[in-house]
Amino acid sequence: MHRATYILLVLLAVILVSPAVVIGQTSTRAPAASPEQPFAAIDASLVDAVDSAIETASAKLSATDPLAPSPEIQPLSASVDSSRKVPRRIDLLRPIVQPILAREGVPNQLAAVIRVESGGNPMALSPKGARGLWQLMPDTARRYGLRVDGRLDERLDIEKATTGAARYLKDL
Repeated sequence: MHRATYILLVLLAVILVSPAVVIGQTSTRAPAASPEQPFAAIDASLVDAVDSAIETASAKLSATDPLAPSPEIQPLSASVDSSRKVPRRIDLLRPIVQPILAREGVPNQLAAVIRVESGGNPMALSPKGARGLWQLMPDTARRYGLRVDGRLDERLDIEKATTGAARYLKDL
């Protein structure tokens, strides 16, 4: 099973099996709903679920993945600002993202784009329609080989989106 498929399955399992997470009952950082942000608690709970799913998938991958980066590969946190705490989920994405960037011939430092664009949330959606870790617009994603239609959005597939984003960054 592909890594991205496994991550999405884990994410769906976390959301479907634990409805308390989705409605904010178990989130430790869910803010109270306010008139300005009525879905803040649900949003925070979904972010917690994504973090948990990525952590679970990353732990399984690092134990069995032959493409896991060697220790000499610079972590994402070192390419950003090392004086500030980098979100844990970005460090957990490192073993998935870095080999793809290396394979596509893109400098590892460009992985910092993930932090700026989505904060490491593979489900991120901008008001303008950009989606996923790399915040690719639908037309850009299609141009780089991703399927984006009413049935499937491969911008949510970490491996495919990273491959498309790496090719896009390389063209830039």
